[in-house]
Amino acid sequence: MVNHDAHLSIRPLRAADIPQVSALIRNTLLLTNLPDYDLETIQALMSTFSTEAVGALARRREMFVCEEGGRLSGVLGLEAAEVYTFFVAPDRQGHGVGRVFLHFAEDLARKRGIKELRVSASLTAVGFYERLGYRRRGAENDSRFGRTVDLLKRL
Repeated sequence: MVNHDAHLSIRPLRAADIPQVSALIRNTLLLTNLPDYDLETIQALMSTFSTEAVGALARRREMFVCEEGGRLSGVLGLEAAEVYTFFVAPDRQGHGVGRVFLHFAEDLARKRGIKELRVSASLTAVGFYERLGYRRRGAENDSRFGRTVDLLKRL
């Protein structure tokens, strides 16, 4: 477990976390991302983060959860030099949780010799990443899961 302060800790995802992680992601999509995407897109995204789908993701990539005062407040996946499945609970956004969590991933990548970290960000999250030093690395992408922006940070 990695403690960043008295109330915030980051640890590897456990199988028992998967239902709660699925609920956190789906809730975040609905509450945070809805202003930037239509409901059909949000519903398509939500269907890709069912409990079963999150379990499959956890078997394919390294995933971490962030806890705050014993409560799950975020999830982040790391695969090679790319951040995936990064969500912070809506009521914890703007409180430094995402920043601490992303810095954790960057530090881990540096320790592994990774020189740059990439992310395909939702429109909702682009400003967050840019404030933390990520830069656009191409055009926006459009898929059935909505528009995303590819970003990169040299570590």
